[in-house]
Amino acid sequence: NGCLDEIRLFKHIITRDIIDTIWFSPYAKLGSIHDILVQHMPSFASFNFSVKKPLTLDKDDVDYDSITTEDTIEFTGYPSDFIFEWDFGDGNTAIGRKVSHQYLSPGFYTIICYATDPKTNTTTPTTKTLYVKDTTTPDFNGLESAIPDNHSVHLKWSPAIDTNPLIQYYIYMRKENESYNYSQPYLITQNTKCTITNLDIDTTYYFIVRARDSNGNMDNNAIELSATPFDYAPPEFKGLRSVAPISNIPGAVFLEWNPAADPSTPIIYNIYVSTIPKGEDFNNPYISTDQTWVIIDDLDLENQSYYFVVRAEDNLGNEDDNTIELRIGIIPSEDRTPPIIKNVTAQPNPQINERRVNITCDIIDNIAVNQVKLNITNPDGITMNITMLNGGNSHYYYNTIYNTVGVYQYYIWVNDVNGNSNISSVYYFEVLEGYPPITIKTIGQPKYGSDDEWVTSYTEFNLTAMDNLSGVNKTFYRIWYNHSWTPWIEYNGNFTLTGEDKHYLEYYSVDNAGNIEEVHNHTHFVDDTPPLINKIINDPNCEIISEDEYCVTTDTPIDILIEEQGCCGILVNASYRINDGTWIPIQINEDGSASTSITFDEECSHTLEIYAEDCLGNSNSKTMLFHVDDSEPLIDIDIGLPQCEVIPDEEYCVNFSTPIDLSVEEQGCCDILVNASYRITNDDTGVSTGWIPMDIQGDKAFLEYYFDEECNHTIELYAEDCLGNSNNKIILFYIDDSPPITLLEEGEPFYINDSIIWVTSDTFLYFNASDYPVCGCGVNSSWYKVDNGSWNLYQGRIVILEEGKHILYYYSMDNLGNKEIIRNQTMYVDNTPPITLVNITYDRYGNIRYVTLTADDGSVDHCMVYWATRDPFGHLIWYSQPDSVTFKGDAAKEVVEFYSVDALGNQESVRRADWATPIH
Repeated sequence: NGCLDEIRLFKHIITRDIIDTIWFSPYAKLGSIHDILVQHMPSFASFNFSVKKPLTLDKDDVDYDSITTEDTIEFTGYPSDFIFEWDFGDGNTAIGRKVSHQYLSPGFYTIICYATDPKTNTTTPTTKTLYVKDTTTPDFNGLESAIPDNHSVHLKWSPAIDTNPLIQYYIYMRKENESYNYSQPYLITQNTKCTITNLDIDTTYYFIVRARDSNGNMDNNAIELSATPFDYAPPEFKGLRSVAPISNIPGAVFLEWNPAADPSTPIIYNIYVSTIPKGEDFNNPYISTDQTWVIIDDLDLENQSYYFVVRAEDNLGNEDDNTIELRIGIIPSEDRTPPIIKNVTAQPNPQINERRVNITCDIIDNIAVNQVKLNITNPDGITMNITMLNGGNSHYYYNTIYNTVGVYQYYIWVNDVNGNSNISSVYYFEVLEGYPPITIKTIGQPKYGSDDEWVTSYTEFNLTAMDNLSGVNKTFYRIWYNHSWTPWIEYNGNFTLTGEDKHYLEYYSVDNAGNIEEVHNHTHFVDDTPPLINKIINDPNCEIISEDEYCVTTDTPIDILIEEQGCCGILVNASYRINDGTWIPIQINEDGSASTSITFDEECSHTLEIYAEDCLGNSNSKTMLFHVDDSEPLIDIDIGLPQCEVIPDEEYCVNFSTPIDLSVEEQGCCDILVNASYRITNDDTGVSTGWIPMDIQGDKAFLEYYFDEECNHTIELYAEDCLGNSNNKIILFYIDDSPPITLLEEGEPFYINDSIIWVTSDTFLYFNASDYPVCGCGVNSSWYKVDNGSWNLYQGRIVILEEGKHILYYYSMDNLGNKEIIRNQTMYVDNTPPITLVNITYDRYGNIRYVTLTADDGSVDHCMVYWATRDPFGHLIWYSQPDSVTFKGDAAKEVVEFYSVDALGNQESVRRADWATPIH
C-alpha cells in the first residue's frame, strides 16, 4: 500500500543509502531475530530554542554565552503534530509544542524533550545541554555605617546575596566638591568592613560601597555616607637618640633624634632637662624646636651631671609620653686618654671597578672626637689623606668609586678635642674587573607548549642568576597582565602568575659590583580553569546536609557530565570510584566531554568520587556522600497495662488509663523522617480525627495516647521517609472504662423485709456479675467478705452459717482491672423455729370462751400457724393462718394438733392440743 510498516534496527549506524537497499520481508514478525530487532517504525523528533535570535541545538555554532539568567528561552518541538513534554533540568517541567522557561541560577542544564507520535503512541526522548551564564547583580543594601576615627573612617555593611559565593566589595571615596571615579575604586575587599586610613582631619569624606560577583556583575546602589576624621593620637616617636658634649664650647651639649611621624604637622620637639634621674618637669620644657637636633650651651658640665628627655608634639597639641632618658656626666678639665678605633671594614670586598667601596669604623672617646682621617694608597702607589664623615653614634665612613683594578691599603688616624690621637692597623681591599650576571629562567610543572608558554597559576617560575666575580646581589622581575605592569619586585624565591590569559614576564639581575644585566622578556599564557564536573541526582533523592550529601534508593540514577572549560586544556582523565574502590574510566567523547550514569546496588552509605584532569594538570574533583535507603520506617503500637489481648497484634481491650505508645523510627541509612502521623476513628459513629502529625525528633517520633471515650476505636499509624519509603499499622481497640455490675441473688429459703434479707444456714447466696454489655471486656473475678472478715474469692456460691445479723460486702472486677464500688447487704441468719403461744380466755363460769394460737418468732415476722382437726373417719385435716388464729367456744375443742413455721421454713415440732393443760 506504499506505507512502511516495519524497519529492522541494527547495532551499528545505518546510512540512508543502506536503508534504501534493505529488503523488507513481508513475512517479518515482531520480535528478536539474531542481532536484528523488528519493531514498529519509531518516531523521530527534535527541538530548537531561542533567546533573542533562533539557536538550533543541532548546530555546532550555538552561542552558549548568549544565554543568561536574565533571558527567557523559547523552546519549539518538531514535528508540529507531535505531543511534547519538557524537562528543563532544574526541576521544572512543561507540556506543549512551544514553551518558555527562565533559569534562575547559572550552570549546565540538560533539557529532555519527550516527543510522542499520536499515531503510534511512541515516545522519543531528545536531550541537549546548554550553559546559562550569570548576569544577575548581587542583592546588596549598600554601605550601612561610616564612623570617624583618628585620621581614619571605619566602614561597615551587611553581606550581599548572590548565587555566586565569591563577592567582592568596591569602595569609592571622594571629598567635598569632588566626583567618584567608578573606574578606579579606592579599595577592593571581600570583607564586610574596612578602615580607610591616612585621612586629613577636619575634612569630610564621602563613601559608596558596591558589590561585585566573580562573573563581573556589579550592583549600582547610590547609598552614600559621609564622615569627618579627627586627631587625638600623639606622634609616633622613638625618643632621644644621642647626647654629646661640644669640645670647643664649654658647657654645651649636642642632642639629636630621629624624626617623629604624625599626620598633623608641623611637629615640634620639647626638650626636658633634669639634674636627677627621672626628675624632668614635663609641664615645662627647657627648650623647644622643630628640628631633629638642638644645642644647649648653658650647662655646668664640670660640676654637674644632666638628664635629658625629648618628646614630640603635633600641631593639635597631642604630645607623646616616651620616657627615654639619656645622661651626660661631669667632664674634667684634664684629659690624657686617646680615642679608641674599632670595627674597621671595607664593603664590599672584593669590589668591581667603577663601583663604590664603603670604608667604616667606630671611634670612642671619653670626652669628644675632634677629627678622623683616612689614609689610603691605591695600586699605583698614590696616597690620599681624606677626612671621614660622622654617621652618628660614634660611627664614621668614607664611600667612593674606585676605577683602578688592584689591591688598596689603608689605615685610620684620629684625635680628640684635647689633642689626644691614635692610629689603626693597616687594612686591605681589592678591586676587580667584572661583567654583569646571567639569569636563567626555569619553569616547573605543569606546563605545555614548545616553549612552555602555557602554564597554570600554580606553575612555579624559578630565576637562577650566576656571576663570575663579585657574586649576584639581587634579581628583579615584573609582570604585565590586564594592560598594566607590576612594580619591579626583588626575587626571593619561586613565584607564579596570577590571572587567566596573557602575561609578559621581564627580569634581570645585579651583581655585588653593581653590574646590571639586560632585561629578558617572555610571553606566557595562564590556563587555570579546571574541567567542569556536573551531576544530576534524579528522583527519588533528598539533599540532607549540603549539596554533596544525598539520600537515594537503589533505583535512583546519578548522571555524571564532565566538560573541559580552559582555552588551552585537553581533557585527559575522567573517572569515578565508589567507596575508595578501583577508579572506573569514563569514556571521553570527540567533543572533549565525558558522561555516564550510575546507580547503587546495595543499601547504606557510599562515597562517590569524580575526578577530571586536563593536559595542564588542572584538575577538579567532587566527592559526594550517598545514603542508599530502600528500608521502610519501623513503626510500633505498644499497648501498656491494663489491657487484654483479643487477637494478637490486631485487637485489644483497654481503658482510659491504658497508655498507647505510638513510635516511629527510621531504619534505613538515610535517617530523615518526613512524615509520622496517626488518626483515630470511632468505629461506632464513624467519626475520625483525621491524620494528626507527630513530633519528629531526628529519626524518631513518639506519642503516648490515652482514650477518653468508650466503645470501639481504630488507631492507624503511618510513617514515610524523604525517599518515599513508607509503612503503616492498624489496631482495633475496645475501650472499657466502666466496672462490672454485681447482683446478689438468694437461694431458698430466704425472706426480704425492708431491704433486709433473712436466710438460714442452708441458704445459698449467688453473685450475678456482668460487664458493660456493648464494649465490656468481661468479668475477671468477684470478691466478698462477711462483717469484718477477710476478703474471699467468689467460687460460685456463699453460705453464712452463724445465726444473727451480718453485713455481706462484695464487688467484682473486669479483665482490665476496672473495679466495682464495694456493695453491702444486711443479712439475718435464722435457723430457730417459732414457738406457738396458747392464750385461753374463760367465762365467769370457768368455761372456755376463746383459745388463741400465736406464732412467736424472735426475728422473722410473717409466720404461719398450722392446726389440725379430725374428719368423721379420724383423719387429720390441717389448716393454716398467718401469725395467729382464735377459736371460739367449742370450736377450740376440735383442734387436735398445731405448730408454727416462720418465713424461712423453720418449723416448730407438732404439738398436741390439750386445753386442760395450759400451754406456754
